[in-house]
Amino acid sequence: GLAFVLHYSTHTNLGLWLFVLNLPFYWLAVRKLGWAFTLKTFCAVGLLSLMTELQPHWLALHSIHPAYSAIAGGTLVGVGMLIMFRYRCSLAALPLRPCICKSATAGAWAMCKWCSMASS
Repeated sequence: GLAFVLHYSTHTNLGLWLFVLNLPFYWLAVRKLGWAFTLKTFCAVGLLSLMTELQPHWLALHSIHPAYSAIAGGTLVGVGMLIMFRYRCSLAALPLRPCICKSATAGAWAMCKWCSMASS
């Protein structure tokens, strides 16, 4: 969301903002989830940023039915998420948030199922 806001307000590349806004989270990912997760996530975000910039040059859609775009888009997003979960990587900081938040009761790092999968 923030990448879109910065893209439209500064008239710069969306792919650049997607990549730059995720940079601080790589440090946290290395510390809490390890190098394997971080490198896969870095590559996934880099490819997303690159494809975001190159896609308009390769594909131009002038008209598309909203129902088809909803079904096709949802299917593609679902398959993409399955692939990312299977290979234990991420495209954003969202999965890292539960992993880096401190537990209010125990004072230990809260570990979610995603974190334990990613670190193994």
